[in-house]
Amino acid sequence: MKKLLPFLAISVSSFGMPIGNPASPTILEQGFFIPDTVWCQPRVSYLFDHTQVKFQNHTHRTSNAQLGALTWSIRERFDLSCVLGGNFIWYGEGKLILLEIKDAIFAIFGEAGGEDSSDVKMRFWEAGAAFTQRLGYFSPYLGIAAQQSRWKIEHVRLEQKHSLGPFLGCTLSNSKKISANVEWRGVIENSFTVSSEVRF
Repeated sequence: MKKLLPFLAISVSSFGMPIGNPASPTILEQGFFIPDTVWCQPRVSYLFDHTQVKFQNHTHRTSNAQLGALTWSIRERFDLSCVLGGNFIWYGEGKLILLEIKDAIFAIFGEAGGEDSSDVKMRFWEAGAAFTQRLGYFSPYLGIAAQQSRWKIEHVRLEQKHSLGPFLGCTLSNSKKISANVEWRGVIENSFTVSSEVRF
């Protein structure tokens, strides 16, 4: 059990999940094949996430994850996504635009899922809200997220307390077909994500 404790601390502390721009339902206004008059338009995304955690004993741990997402955008106001990645990571995500005034957008999001590897089982949820401001090709955003996770490692069960932290990022797009995004998440973890999205 003593040999297992450092592994438990590292695993529980290092799990982070990309959020992306909560205003993404309205960023890509056109697709390659499906006209924007259709009420539901699919999108696909690729995400690369880098997470670094610093512990009290001044040690560090970094982890990298590659993820793919399939998203259904409903009337450019609500996104429903399914995300899969390495290490058997899986989760679902929803984003809803509550208010849009000219180029300013307020949106909320929620996601839940887990990780199932040979010796680790994890379940989590995360939710938050953010403001996005359109500035030409750029759509920077700033928000706050709450997260909780439960772990089972061998025969040990752990539950993380509620964590609250900021996230910020910026989407680059001309509002047509393809976008790119960078994101940083702090306090909960120190994470950096780059992603690209295509609308069909």
